Amino acid sequence: MTGHPDRLDGPAVRVARLAGHGLRGAGAADVPAAVGHLLAVQAQEFRASLWGLASRCGPGGGPVPTAAEALRAFDAGEVLRTHVLRPTWHLVLPDDVRGLLELSAPRVHRAASGMYRQEGLDERTRGRAAEALATAAAGAPVTRAEAAQVLASGGFPSSGNALTYLLMSAELDRAIVSGPVRGRRHTYAPFDERVPPAPGSAGAGESLGLTRAADERVDVPGRARDRALTKVARRYLAARGPATAKDLATWSGFTLTEVRRALAALAEHGAAAARPGAGVLDGLELWTAAPSRQAGPGRASRREVPVVDLLQGYDEYVVSYTQSRGVVLEGLGAAPGDRPGTALALESRAAVDGVGPYLHAVTVDGIVVGRWKTTVSARELVVDAQWYRAPSGSVRAALAAEVDRMAAHHGLAGALR
Repeated sequence: MTGHPDRLDGPAVRVARLAGHGLRGAGAADVPAAVGHLLAVQAQEFRASLWGLASRCGPGGGPVPTAAEALRAFDAGEVLRTHVLRPTWHLVLPDDVRGLLELSAPRVHRAASGMYRQEGLDERTRGRAAEALATAAAGAPVTRAEAAQVLASGGFPSSGNALTYLLMSAELDRAIVSGPVRGRRHTYAPFDERVPPAPGSAGAGESLGLTRAADERVDVPGRARDRALTKVARRYLAARGPATAKDLATWSGFTLTEVRRALAALAEHGAAAARPGAGVLDGLELWTAAPSRQAGPGRASRREVPVVDLLQGYDEYVVSYTQSRGVVLEGLGAAPGDRPGTALALESRAAVDGVGPYLHAVTVDGIVVGRWKTTVSARELVVDAQWYRAPSGSVRAALAAEVDRMAAHHGLAGALR
């Protein structure tokens, strides 16, 4: 820490975030527990997202759930994938998905309204298509191709962007949700077959299972939506704090006004507090959960051995933040260029030396120092790293150990190129 003891600098924020995200410490019991802790996990890169969750299970550096175990939990419906919060897929728990959709679906629909108009998908058409999809999936979960056939037989658009947006709209309207994976293909199942029913008297967002224990309850007066948003804010901070109000607004898709109101309610009840940033975070107001709900941001300790994480390109450690995202690039100078999104592998998938995209991020003690990609054969997983700065011997050794851990997750031998 630098300056005033209440101020949060980059090292302290990274320590707190790594712990909050489950990347340090005891870790989650299993993949569903990791999802529940994070509330929602961006997952358009599905199998990479399962690795990201598995890497948060158990003590740091130890064995992690296998890819097969993670997939079994998904197939069993212990974890679901759907469009929620923003116009992209997320992994969520069955107990949380209904309430999250109640809160966020209207905003995601509005975000997609331009594409709806472009494809001629008015509300009535989308509603009828959703009913057709849910009815067809009731017999057995359907793949995307089978869903297209269902839509075509009903006279609906069934290809290209129109198909994509009809499927997303049906997810947002809680007609369909992820079913078991069939081979390498995802399926859709009826929402109500995979998700517990909402309480009979629940209002908007009231079905959110967002209170982990009775002593953590924050009784916020006012509209049901305000209470639910406050629960979302509390769980965001518990897993991702310290963070700014803008970070939370961008991650959740809610307005900055709504987010500030939720944070103020948490502060009034002693469940969150704001602290000023320092160093690279100077000028920012960073919100943290109450100490009992989050590993408190303390003084960053010196480590004799670096810790390397192989983060998938859309890992929540990166995508949960916008305004304060640069903290993971602190000290790199101009090495990754002037565009944090590119440095974090978020804006460019261009081939490097003709060997394919380096989508994912290598971090050392929470700082992004490079990108990685994998080449997988029947017996071996090879990680190829592209560095922003030359790694030390201890960093390469830590990376090799993490490669072995990832390879074991996939049931393969590991190698580092």
